[in-house]
Amino acid sequence: MTKPNGAMNGHGPIKPDDDKDKLPEVHITSLNDKDEKDELPITHYIKHGHEDHGHENGGFDPDECPDGLRSPALSRRGTWMKTRSRKNSMKSIKSRASSLLSLKSIKDMMTKETIMTIWIQSALPFLIAGLGSIGAGVALNQAQQFALFVNIPQMIGLSTPIMGLKGNLDMTFASRLATMSHQGKLDTWSGIKKRVPINMMLVQAQAIIISFFATAITLALSAIQNALHIQGAPSMDSLGSHIPLMIATGLLTICTSCGVMDTVMATMVIVSRRKNVNPDNITAPIAASMGDLACMCLLVAYGSVLYIPYNSNASWKMVPSIIVIIAIIGLWPFWLYKCLQDEKCRAMLKTSWFSLIASAVFSACGGFILQICINSFPEMSLYQPLMAGIAGNRVAVQSSRIASRLFTHHTSGELPKGNTLWKYTSVLRCYFSKDDDSGAARLLLATAVPFQAIFVSLTYLVSYLLHKAGVINPLPMINWQFTLGYLAAAFVQIFILLYCCQFLVFAMWRYKVDPDLHSIPILTGMGDLFGTTWAALAFIILYQITPSSIRTCWDADVKCS
Repeated sequence: MTKPNGAMNGHGPIKPDDDKDKLPEVHITSLNDKDEKDELPITHYIKHGHEDHGHENGGFDPDECPDGLRSPALSRRGTWMKTRSRKNSMKSIKSRASSLLSLKSIKDMMTKETIMTIWIQSALPFLIAGLGSIGAGVALNQAQQFALFVNIPQMIGLSTPIMGLKGNLDMTFASRLATMSHQGKLDTWSGIKKRVPINMMLVQAQAIIISFFATAITLALSAIQNALHIQGAPSMDSLGSHIPLMIATGLLTICTSCGVMDTVMATMVIVSRRKNVNPDNITAPIAASMGDLACMCLLVAYGSVLYIPYNSNASWKMVPSIIVIIAIIGLWPFWLYKCLQDEKCRAMLKTSWFSLIASAVFSACGGFILQICINSFPEMSLYQPLMAGIAGNRVAVQSSRIASRLFTHHTSGELPKGNTLWKYTSVLRCYFSKDDDSGAARLLLATAVPFQAIFVSLTYLVSYLLHKAGVINPLPMINWQFTLGYLAAAFVQIFILLYCCQFLVFAMWRYKVDPDLHSIPILTGMGDLFGTTWAALAFIILYQITPSSIRTCWDADVKCS
């Protein structure tokens, strides 16, 4: 090791050079003491710091600089450099240097990422996510026949916003962790312990409030439907006693599924980082669609259990639901207190509600459309989660990728290459430019229809197997007219959503709004609304053109709720 100017030799201090502002060229081994070929000067690490250390001297705090490397250039107090505790000092600097080199490798990885790399890394997660959406659709289709959903049709309307909002919370959680991973903040066990649990607590605090809001919107839309005498409007006579059941079911479902899925997402982000896989490509699809399946199953299970005393008309029928509500609300002050201890979580608690509420409105409107249309087209419940979920997965991946690149390569408020926001209103720029996000958009759009065709076929296959097992009756219809109509609707939906994603994420970045926190909820909420709307339009248009291609509630072999 080269002895820096001003260090202590055995007899006294060595007089420093006249140029006191010049940083000493102290060489250290960057990653491994045994690898003497990979040595860089300490000035390299000082000049290439990053925001995780947050200090003006390239990531080093002068007051925290190890004793063995204090100098006038690093300390405003002008403390002379010393060799005391040199071994511990060098270990500390090597740790920071490793973190900075890790950040540089992540930036290189993101810069060199090709379309083929994105495809290879995201194909399997998209397939797994599609299977989750298929499962959610089958579960929702079967749930129509349960006493809970027959007697409380508002539960059908509640299922869409609950699944959508839970998916939003999980995907924003995964996106935040992915960004932290790109910034090197999850490379150490201490960084993981500091950031992952507090973010999971933030999700729980948000989930409780959002669940109440989703239930309130569902009930309000049902009241409007009843007041306007819209076809299939549910009776409001016994709704008062059912409100505690709906609230308790929503709270249990969203809190439990968020806790489980967030643990899975955190594990996936950390493992992906260790394996040099971009977590943006894999976490969002699995967080959304596998979460939808878990959420739908839990919604049916919790609701059915809490409905048992209602089914027997017991005098204490509301008591279990009220106990659940009180217990979960009792945990909310604890989650809130822990989140307020962290500065970033405190800021997110103050600023995240607009996007979550907007998403709740979009998703609830989608659930309202489903609740109406399902009275005429019962098989729509089989395909609505697939239509909304797959598009939501793809737009979430695109949003997370753009946000991670902006956070890693650019300063908040400044658009890439000095562009103006007007440039991102262009459809041509979205799909035909040479920018990285445009290439990813082309890939996501081009593979949307083939994936949807596979998933429609798998949906019919699963339904056929369940029909043979006596679980589903009658067997859902599938023919070339329905398949073409469904695929056309899916293509238009994802085309619009990816364009909206481009403008929304860059607009948020331009105006210094965190896209990791706000873009995914809004985009996936729009995906729920657009997916349900386009699925409904496909069923209606196909019924008008070729009535035999669609099974309706007017068919003799169909039992509708």
